[in-house]
Amino acid sequence: VLLNLLNNAYDSVLKVDSNRWIEVKIVRKSNKVLIKVFDSGAAVDKKIKDKIFEPFFTTKDIGQGIGLGLSISRDIMIKNNGDLRLEYREKISYFEIELDEFLPEIDGCFND
Repeated sequence: VLLNLLNNAYDSVLKVDSNRWIEVKIVRKSNKVLIKVFDSGAAVDKKIKDKIFEPFFTTKDIGQGIGLGLSISRDIMIKNNGDLRLEYREKISYFEIELDEFLPEIDGCFND
């Protein structure tokens, strides 16, 4: 899922003439981990926000995508008790992965 978001971010910044960047932020919130993917490409138009996760919907040029990446990515997250959302902040849009926070219990690893 993260790789798909990074690939989409890469495609987005290729359309920008200068100041190309991709940023990933990881935030712990309560018992969740949020992974936020930002880029310097154009924001996703709010008019298509409700369609962006539908199968076969794409914002890419003909021949560049089949519109399954975000749909499958969201399904993967939901099936694993997480989520994938499109969020907006000021003039940019970003994608946010939500995961349950957990620490695997490994014998002796967390003992004092």
